[in-house]
Amino acid sequence: MPKYQFYEKALLMLDQDGNEHKGFAAFIRNMEMAGYARNSIKTYASYVARFINYVEIATKISPPKDLDELRQVFTSYKHYLLQGVADTGLGGRVAKITGRVKKLKPYSLVPIEAAISRYVRLGEAIQEAHDNVPVVALFGEHIKKLSHHEKQAIRTNSWLGGMMPVKALKTRGCSISVLGRTKGNGKKLSYQQSFPLEYSVALIDAAKSNRDKALYSFLAASGARSHEALQITLDDIDVANGTVRLVNPFAAKDDRLSALDPDEAECLAWKGRSTEKTFLISPYKEMFFTHLKNYIDNERVNDCNHRFIFQISTTTRPLFTSDRSSRIKTFKSAATRAGMDDLFGISPHSLRHMYGVYVLNYLPPMKDGYRPGMPMSIVKVLMGHANITSTEVYAKHDEDMLEADILYANQRIFDENLTIDDVRIKYIDSRLAAIQAGKEKMNDKEAA
Repeated sequence: MPKYQFYEKALLMLDQDGNEHKGFAAFIRNMEMAGYARNSIKTYASYVARFINYVEIATKISPPKDLDELRQVFTSYKHYLLQGVADTGLGGRVAKITGRVKKLKPYSLVPIEAAISRYVRLGEAIQEAHDNVPVVALFGEHIKKLSHHEKQAIRTNSWLGGMMPVKALKTRGCSISVLGRTKGNGKKLSYQQSFPLEYSVALIDAAKSNRDKALYSFLAASGARSHEALQITLDDIDVANGTVRLVNPFAAKDDRLSALDPDEAECLAWKGRSTEKTFLISPYKEMFFTHLKNYIDNERVNDCNHRFIFQISTTTRPLFTSDRSSRIKTFKSAATRAGMDDLFGISPHSLRHMYGVYVLNYLPPMKDGYRPGMPMSIVKVLMGHANITSTEVYAKHDEDMLEADILYANQRIFDENLTIDDVRIKYIDSRLAAIQAGKEKMNDKEAA
């Protein structure tokens, strides 16, 4: 069995004598200093810890004689994850020792690849910094030269870069592939990250608690990041005016952090946004305030010692301190009950993507003759993006607009008076009608 045991809560890998795995410890420190959120660090840590243990067992079974054989050990990890004991190579031999039966889907390798690649690159950088000699990269065929500007930027901004002379910074990782090709063309991931509009109302209705109904409604109504929504307090909501503020907890003027213990405070996150205001869209806005009232009246323990809206039902502690993977599992269960079959890439964050796509492409125009959607510069502010390139990913220039264009081309054969804008508006109206139908169905169910 592996020499080191992974302790998730402490983010440590220790041997039986209590000694830390130095490489893993350096990886965690690097992520912390780079400003990654606690949940992201925990996720990456679990991926890397599993990889470290695999490599330890694999190299005992088949000790590598040279760099090429070590690369083969690394790449065999993909087969271990995808096939488990069914793999006929090294991955299968390790799986028989660890008892791994579970098989991952190929798209699940993308975040695992990112974590392991970061770990490998960090190890190479530390080795080169300490030895002051160039290191042969394990996956050198994917490495490219750095410009002088890039070298200087790394030296200025990187924890490791400051330890190295500029001339030592010769290369940087360029989409290295430790596990072999895992990313594909990326189209499915990009598309699926946006929660389907036609299932959104059913999702909220399918949530089992008023708390989750309120949370999902708010995410859909505001486009907030999950951590921003989870950190809302009672003081951030103005029910009378129907508004919600998203406040940086580290810069808040009230005492919202005073009730948190150190471990809970570690769970706080803030990526940054240029305004505290939210632009809440219908019908999710009305749904949010309805479910919020039901949650506060019937579920929330209001005499607890903190003012964060969303609580863990069993402990009353803030929901943002709960396990992220369990929140995603709960979300996917609701999506399944809502009728969704393909849950690839779906999480609460998908509602933020849905909001971005909706307000940028489908929001009904203020005046007749104008195309649907808000200006990209405004959507950028609403979503808290630092760079407009982040907002551009929500522009639907492909599937939906192409479908409308084809529909227009087909209909022109029969109706010469129809314009492309007419067809696009008709197409968007059909999407909005599906949402409204879902809302009415939910209202009928509540009335019954």
